Amino acid sequence: MARTVLLHTTGGPENLKLENVATRAPEQDEVKLRVEAVGLNRAELMYMGGHYFEQPSLPSRIGYEAAGVVEAVGPGVDASLVGKRFGTVPGYSMNRNGVLGEEAIVPARMLAAFPEKLSSAEGAAIWMQYLTAYGALVMHGKVGKGDFVLITAASSSVGLAAIQIVKAEGGIAIATTRHGNKRDALLAEGADHVIATAEEDLVARAFIRKLRRRFRSSSPCRLTNIWLQTSRSVKSLSRCRKAGNQPPSSRTCCAAVTIGAVSFSIPHTGRTRMPPSTLATTPALKDTHQQIKTRLEKAVVDFQHNLQSIRTGRASVQMLDNVRVDYYGTPSPLNAVAQLLAPDANTLVVQPFDTKMISEIEKALRISEYGFNPQNDGKIVRIPVPPMTEERRRDVVKQLSKVLEEHKTGARNTRREANEQIKAASKDKKISADEEKRALDEVQKMTDEEIKRLDELSKKKEAEIMHI
Repeated sequence: MARTVLLHTTGGPENLKLENVATRAPEQDEVKLRVEAVGLNRAELMYMGGHYFEQPSLPSRIGYEAAGVVEAVGPGVDASLVGKRFGTVPGYSMNRNGVLGEEAIVPARMLAAFPEKLSSAEGAAIWMQYLTAYGALVMHGKVGKGDFVLITAASSSVGLAAIQIVKAEGGIAIATTRHGNKRDALLAEGADHVIATAEEDLVARAFIRKLRRRFRSSSPCRLTNIWLQTSRSVKSLSRCRKAGNQPPSSRTCCAAVTIGAVSFSIPHTGRTRMPPSTLATTPALKDTHQQIKTRLEKAVVDFQHNLQSIRTGRASVQMLDNVRVDYYGTPSPLNAVAQLLAPDANTLVVQPFDTKMISEIEKALRISEYGFNPQNDGKIVRIPVPPMTEERRRDVVKQLSKVLEEHKTGARNTRREANEQIKAASKDKKISADEEKRALDEVQKMTDEEIKRLDELSKKKEAEIMHI
């Protein structure tokens, strides 16, 4: 018997009970861990309340992160792991493998060694936030030496992890927090700069002043997008570096923005002064400014999400984004119940966290939009992805054009509604005629920039589709 935390009813922590539960031997590809410490995450809170992608089968185990010593291994697992200390990387069923207890049975592939200098408590509390930040910054964002990264909600666990990762990669971490009372703590964590958004103008502090200071040069500068954004507002900081294939008089300048889902560009040349935004600085138009900015950003984010599920000339795990698996009665995204890989141009591999789910995964793949013909060997599912014919490629391009036009129409509708609000404010004498004209021009410019961005993304995707 082992003392184990069980969830009996969805809701708050009062529904958790510490009980003696019969232990079981690890099965195929599993290990038994003697738990020394556990980490608590937002995932457990959502699971406890019944709001997670995996619904608890009551009474249910709970817990994603733990650290401890391997006591036993199941079939197919290297016996030399016994007696060694590991942490668990989140990525398995809490119903079956929840780790809050004296013992836990977890998939062997989800074990991760951590440095000896870390305690078990530290080893159990690093994976969720650090892998989240590392994936966005390093694997996707390719952050490197000299890159400016603006980190929103920097005092959160993921924010603190992001600061450390940016510094480890040689970047400059700019942390934002609501109030200045956290400034010293964030600087102590390694942030190079801290901006209190409730007390300072983020745009003026992080962008305009530093942009002008850095770009006071007779050489032309051009901004291009390199980073991604999480927050509702797009804020950026720029840096200027010489391009390796250009003469010293010509420099390429890159904009770094917040971590997340969408990249964007901010045009700027030479020493041109950037006039203040009429929409952002006029009290009667601030809500309109926020609305149009948020909706235009969302149009790009949604378009990028749609692009991921549109097939190109080679196999991609994004082809599986819309596949839902019946996970013990709960429809769940395939990437939540299995690891997805694309080892070559014509093959996808699905490695379930729970091998008992293979039949459900195969069923979901067969009825998916692509009508896959999966094959399995009892442990993994292989999906042959035959090359597209020329005719099929052109059909996919037509589909892409349709999706593009839908999002461009959405951007134009956003422009129309913003213009109506501006004209109404002018009619009610809340803004002057000059402010109305500048605001309308600004809305048009914002819309043109986002439509241009949509066109660029579409052209890039079309090239990938037609490439053989």
